[in-house]
Amino acid sequence: MSHTRDAPDETGPGGILHCLRNLDPPEVDRVLRDLGFEVQWSYSRSPNYGEALSDPPSGKVIVYGELAGPDVLRVDTVDPDSSMAEKALEDEGAGTQSC
Repeated sequence: MSHTRDAPDETGPGGILHCLRNLDPPEVDRVLRDLGFEVQWSYSRSPNYGEALSDPPSGKVIVYGELAGPDVLRVDTVDPDSSMAEKALEDEGAGTQSC
């Protein structure tokens, strides 16, 4: 995946993606662009593989996001049946902030 973990995960409580992560990525893309963000999408088949995408991938699960600049957001997606998606959903359930 493309993230460095130096920046906070924006899918966690308080992050810009926290309340958007259950939406389909094209819908999330529209919301973020309406808010003035440039969105850089990636899709990962495994933890060690990430592919940059020019468009948001429909039917995928958002597992990580980070601010790459004041108005640039990097968003990583995976297949909904992957172990990375299951882990992201477990982490989401552990959060205390509701949407």
